[in-house]
Amino acid sequence: MNIRRCIGIVACTLLAAACGGGSSSSSSKGVGSDNPEPGVNQDFVEVDLHTYETPPLAEGEIELLTLSTFPETVSGGDVLVAVRGVSEDATPHFSLNGQEIFPDIRHGDNAEQLEAMIVGLQTGDNVLAVEVGEGDQRRRVEIILTNHPITGPIISGPHQSPFACRTVESGLGEPLDENCSIATTYEWFYRRLPDLQYAELDPNADAYPPDMQTTVTRDGESLPFIVRVESATINRGIARIAVLDDPIARGGPTPFTPSWNRRVYYIYGESCDVGYHQGSNSPNFVLGAPPDIPAALQEGLANQDPEALAALVDTGNLLINLVGGAERLGKGDIVVHSTLSAFGVHCNPFVSLETTMMLKEHIIEDYGVPHQFIGTNGSGAALQQYNAANSAPGLLTGAMPTATFSDIASTAMTVVDCGLLVNYFDNSEFDWSTPDKRAAVTGHNVQSSLSLGPVSELDPSGESDVLNNEICKSWISTFFDKVQAQEGCGNVPEDLRYHPQDNPAGARCTVQDANVNWLGTEPHPDHPNVEVARRPLDNIGVQYGLEALKAGAISAEEFIDLNRQIGGLDIDGNFVSERHAMSEELSGRLYQIGQVIGRGYLAETPVMDIAPYLDVIPLLNIHESVRPFTIRARLNAREGREDTHVIWRGVLTQPDAFETMDAWTEAIRQNPSNNRVNDVASLRPMGPAAPYGAVDSCSISTLGGQLDLPNVLLLPLGGQVPILADLGLPGMEVPIGVNAPETWEADGSGSGPCANALPVVQTPRMVAGMPMSGDVIKCQLKAIDPADYNGLLDAQHLAELVEIFPDGVCDYDQPGVGDLPLGQKSLRWPSVGGTSLFTEGGTLSPRSLQWRAVRSSNE
Repeated sequence: MNIRRCIGIVACTLLAAACGGGSSSSSSKGVGSDNPEPGVNQDFVEVDLHTYETPPLAEGEIELLTLSTFPETVSGGDVLVAVRGVSEDATPHFSLNGQEIFPDIRHGDNAEQLEAMIVGLQTGDNVLAVEVGEGDQRRRVEIILTNHPITGPIISGPHQSPFACRTVESGLGEPLDENCSIATTYEWFYRRLPDLQYAELDPNADAYPPDMQTTVTRDGESLPFIVRVESATINRGIARIAVLDDPIARGGPTPFTPSWNRRVYYIYGESCDVGYHQGSNSPNFVLGAPPDIPAALQEGLANQDPEALAALVDTGNLLINLVGGAERLGKGDIVVHSTLSAFGVHCNPFVSLETTMMLKEHIIEDYGVPHQFIGTNGSGAALQQYNAANSAPGLLTGAMPTATFSDIASTAMTVVDCGLLVNYFDNSEFDWSTPDKRAAVTGHNVQSSLSLGPVSELDPSGESDVLNNEICKSWISTFFDKVQAQEGCGNVPEDLRYHPQDNPAGARCTVQDANVNWLGTEPHPDHPNVEVARRPLDNIGVQYGLEALKAGAISAEEFIDLNRQIGGLDIDGNFVSERHAMSEELSGRLYQIGQVIGRGYLAETPVMDIAPYLDVIPLLNIHESVRPFTIRARLNAREGREDTHVIWRGVLTQPDAFETMDAWTEAIRQNPSNNRVNDVASLRPMGPAAPYGAVDSCSISTLGGQLDLPNVLLLPLGGQVPILADLGLPGMEVPIGVNAPETWEADGSGSGPCANALPVVQTPRMVAGMPMSGDVIKCQLKAIDPADYNGLLDAQHLAELVEIFPDGVCDYDQPGVGDLPLGQKSLRWPSVGGTSLFTEGGTLSPRSLQWRAVRSSNE
C-alpha cells in the first residue's frame, strides 16, 4: 500500500536533520600482512571485488576462494567458501588444520561452483585444504584463513577505551562481556492497517492478525507483511537485520525461509560523534517505523516549536525515517542497521568500513550471497557511503546518499573556519552586522546569512535564537564542540574525562581523538608525557575573504584585519591568536589512505546523490548545496569523467530513486565486463522505464510522496503548503512529482529549474580561493603577488600582508601538500591493523587487503 502525502515545507526542514555475540578475546594479529603460503604446488589469482570472478581456469584446474569476506578478515569462526572447476557429481574432500571436516555443501549460481560453510575456525591463522579426484587427476589446494573474534577489531586498529554498553537501553538486557555482547535474538513483527505501524507477532500463532497489511514483493508475489528482526552484536555494535518472513504459513519460527529478493538495503547512521559507547537502536530502525517521540515533544512539534524541532534534530536519527525502510522490506529486501556504522555514535571511517564488512560477511553466511548491497541515508551516513565507495570497492554495489558530505577532513575544515569567522565577526572593531558582508566572506547566500532572531509568538521572553538562519552559526551549534577536548563528553564518566589541569590523560572528546589509530599521536604541548591525537586541520596561508575583496564586498582594511585577527585553535580547541597547522606527513597520509576522497575507486560504484535544497532552512542548512559538486569536481579532476555520479536536486527522498537505482545496479550485475568504470557509466538507465533516467535532474515533489508515513510521523511535519514558490516554470503547480533533466557546470551553475531557483553556495575556504573540489587540506605556499588583488591593495596593504603571511599565501593552482599525483590511487581496502597497529620504524604503515583465490597448478 502506498499512501501519497503532501507534507509541506516543514518536512523539507526535517529532511536534513542530522549531518548528518561472540568471544570477548581479540586476535593478536591485524590483517593486510603477507601470510606464509601453504606448502603445496598452487597458484594465486586476484578475485574481482565486485563480481567474485577470477581469470578462466585451465582444463583440469580447481580453485578455492572465500565468498563472504577476504581470507584475511574472517570473523566469528566461520566462512563461506567456493570450489570452482568441479563437476556436479564430484566429491571434494575438506580438511581444516590437518583434520578432515564434512561441511554442508551446496551448488552456487555457477554450475561448476560448489559452496561450503566452514565452521570451527580457531582465532588466528587456519589452513583449509580441498582435494578433488584421484591418481593423476587428483588436485589439491590450500588457503590460509585468518579468523578474528566477532567483537573485532580487524582493520580499524585497537578498540576505543573506555567503552560503555547500551544493550539495556536497546531492550536487549545486560551485556555478556566487556565487549557488550548479547545472545542473538529473533523477533517477528507485522505491519498494521490503517496506521502503518508495527506490532509484535507470536511466531507460533495459528492465524494471521485481522489488521495485518499485505505487501507485493519485487517479484510480484503478494505476501503477509510480517518481518523477522535479528538482533546481534557484531564488532561491538548492535546490529538489526530485518527481512520478510512468514512463520505462520510454515507452522512456527523454524526452519527459517525468508522471502528475500537477494537485495540488501544498508542504512548507515547520521550525524557525527566521538564514540566511547556502543550506541543504541531498536527494531524500528530497520522496520521503517517512526521514532519513539515523547508526548511532550510531539506536542511541541505539532505547534511547530523550533526548540522541539531542534530536540528532534539532536537525536541524529531522523533521516532514517525518510529512506524508505518499510518500502524496501515490503519489496523483499533485507534492511540492516548497526550502531557502529552510525557516525552519530562513533565518527570513524575505519570502524564504519569494518562494521559494514563484518555485517555483510554475516549476511552472506547466514542468508546467502546478495545480488545488490545498497548503502543509504544521509549527512554522516553520506560520509560513510562515499568513504566506502572510494576506499572499499565492492563493499557496496550502489550508494544513495542524501544531505551529502565528502569526508571528515574537508567537512571539519568548514566547521572550524565557521567557528573562527563567527568569533572574529563578534569581536571585530569593524562592523560585520550586515548579512551581505558576512555572506560574502563565508560563501553562503544572503538568505542563509540572515539572523531571524527571536520569534515572539514562540518565545515571549525574546531569548530564543533557534531560528537564526546563518549556516556558520548552525555549524557552531551542531558540531564545533567536536574539536573541543572537554566538550561532548556525556558518554564518558566524569572521572575519566580529560581536564587540562585535573586529568590531562583523560578521554578527549574530539573527532581527531576518535580517529587516533590512523591519525597518530603527538605530545600535548602543555603535558609532554601525555600523547594526544594529531589533528588534520590547517589554515596556514589561507586568505579569508579574498574573493569578497576582489568582488568589492569588503574593503582592503577589512580584508587585512580579518586575516591578521582570525587566528586558530589550540590542540584543546580553544581560540588562540596563532593559526593552526598540521605536518606535511599527516597531510600526505590523509590522501594516501583515502581520507580525502576522490583519489580512490569512487567511479567503480554507481552513486545517486539525493540533494534536497536546505541552504535557507535554519539549523539544518549545514548541508550546503555545494557538497555534491565538490565530489563531482574531484571525479572530473581525477577520473576525467563524471558519468558514474548522478545528482538529483530539489525536494525528494530515496524512494523517489529506488527504481532507477535498482535498474542501474541490476544492469551492471547482469552485464559485467573487464572495465568496471565503463560498466557503471554505460549501463545507466536513461528512462523513462526506470521511471526516470540516471542523469542529473531537478526533482520536485511533495516530500514523502513515495513514502508510507504513519500518522505519528505526520504529526510534527505540518500541513499542506507549497514546497517551493518559484521554480522558473510559469504556471506550474507542484504535483506529486516532476523530474526535469538538468545540466551542471564545474562551478555548480547550470541550466534547469533547480539551477535557476536553488543557487549553489560556497564554503569559506572557497571564498579564500580553494577550488570547488574542496580537497586542499594543507596548501602549498607562494610569495604574495600584487596581481592577485586586482589593484585593490596599495603598497602599505601589501606590506601588511607580508607581515601577516611571512611564509607566503596559499597557491591553489597547485595540489595540496602530500596529494597523490594524477593517476596514482589511494590505498584500496586500507587496514591500519587489528589489536595492534601496523608500523614500520615506529611509524604507522597502513596496508591494503588482498582478495586472492588459490588454484591447483598443472606444473
